Amino acid sequence: SKAPYPEHISSIYKPVAASQDFKVTGVYFASDDLHKLKNTETVDISNNSEARIKLLKDMILDCGAITVDIFHPDEDPSAGIPDDSKLLSAAAGYYTGDFGKTRANHAVLIVGWNDDFSRDDFGGVYSPDMKPASDGAWIVRNSWGTEYGDNGYYYVSYEENSLCNANAFIAESAVAEEKIYQYDPLGLVVFTDDGRYIPPEDPEGEEEEDPEFEDDDNVAPRNALSSAYGMDTSAFANIFTAGRNESLVSIAFYTPLPNAECEAKIYTGCSGSPTSGDLKAAFSKTLKYGGYNTLKLPSPVALAKGEKFSVVVKVTTPGKIVRRVPIESNTGMEDEVSKATFEKGRCWKSSNGTDWTDTVPDEWGSNVCLKAFTIPPAQNSSGGCNADWAVLLIFAAVPIMFKRNRKGQTPVR
Repeated sequence: SKAPYPEHISSIYKPVAASQDFKVTGVYFASDDLHKLKNTETVDISNNSEARIKLLKDMILDCGAITVDIFHPDEDPSAGIPDDSKLLSAAAGYYTGDFGKTRANHAVLIVGWNDDFSRDDFGGVYSPDMKPASDGAWIVRNSWGTEYGDNGYYYVSYEENSLCNANAFIAESAVAEEKIYQYDPLGLVVFTDDGRYIPPEDPEGEEEEDPEFEDDDNVAPRNALSSAYGMDTSAFANIFTAGRNESLVSIAFYTPLPNAECEAKIYTGCSGSPTSGDLKAAFSKTLKYGGYNTLKLPSPVALAKGEKFSVVVKVTTPGKIVRRVPIESNTGMEDEVSKATFEKGRCWKSSNGTDWTDTVPDEWGSNVCLKAFTIPPAQNSSGGCNADWAVLLIFAAVPIMFKRNRKGQTPVR
């Protein structure tokens, strides 16, 4: 059955968010193009390839719902743009055709899908013949009350051009007295390179051309030697100073692509570079989704007040040369919102996890988006929910649906 639609906007966040405190542990981006992230651009998900559709479906099953931006136009006769109501079909199908190729102005929730939703059920009164090429639709929850579409829900074609900026938020119960160490209060601005994108000479003695990044997508052309010489791997690190006697229990950072292979290490007693101290923990994990991920340490690492410790992360994106170092910077940001500050000796990047470059070479620089979470040493670190059982904070009440037809729907779980 359908979840009851909120009668008023004030009830959207009740009672779940009001009953306890939460902490966001994941912001997953429903795109395999997160490496294209820039300050002012959207992350397109309208590509209806089989792989893209599977990625979105997996995220719905794992996370419960996906926020997404979409185009709902206001009528503009001078520009030949119809009101969005004229694009909604009698069957609650929605497809903007060429109107949605360059814009999005409204946020909604993808809560399920229907592979069998017929292409013939698209086409509103504005243009009944404006239909996608194939069947299939996302089941989408709008915010305009139950009178819109099918009791507040509607069916957006897999081929809808305006869909962009899709993500899911994962949260768990906040841990009492947890402390966060970070240098990036503004969050991720862009991914950058590790300072090394010149491959060595190949076995035949012919030096390959430098892979040049394209301005439009931050992706370098793939070449045969890049995997062999680590061109699909980068490392980044932060050095923090413990503010109390405590235990390090988890770390968090961003990755640009799904299925990134991540190796994390914790050092204490650092006196120079991030790897200059004593190695206290090392673990690896492949992250299913690109975006912000929180990883729990296999066991807590004890920290003494005033001790310098480092978090070191190596990220591999198999078969892809992309920028992998997540940073906060003032690049491309307006002065009135650019409040990032930088200091030498805090944030680092590397091509191999051994030779390090400070991200603040002179008066300008960047901060690595890498966080560390600690608790008092006597506190049991299992107080929060396990990430595998995490709930979707904002959208916990939204059901996951797989709709076999327009008349009935079968819950996935």
